[in-house]
Amino acid sequence: FPPNAWCIEASWEVANKQGGIYTVLRSKAATSCKELGSQYMMLGPLKPTHVHEVEVYVPHESSPLHRTVQTLRNKGWNVLIGNWLVEGNPRVVLFDIGSA
Repeated sequence: FPPNAWCIEASWEVANKQGGIYTVLRSKAATSCKELGSQYMMLGPLKPTHVHEVEVYVPHESSPLHRTVQTLRNKGWNVLIGNWLVEGNPRVVLFDIGSA
């Protein structure tokens, strides 16, 4: 994997128990995190059930992730950054699509 590159995976089923894709994402999270470390991230919908699926994470203020999410929040988006509570604890960014 190239240095300074990110692997970003987007799916409706990230931290959102619906269907078989949820199971696939959950089962591959540990391997992806082991191979890619903090350069692996998942994007998904912010749903009320996330409180049982995600632990909130606050990135350092100088990080590109923090700056990007802050820009979205300043534009009215409701965005949550966290770690999905599955094996590997991948970083997730969840978007409330109704807030856009």
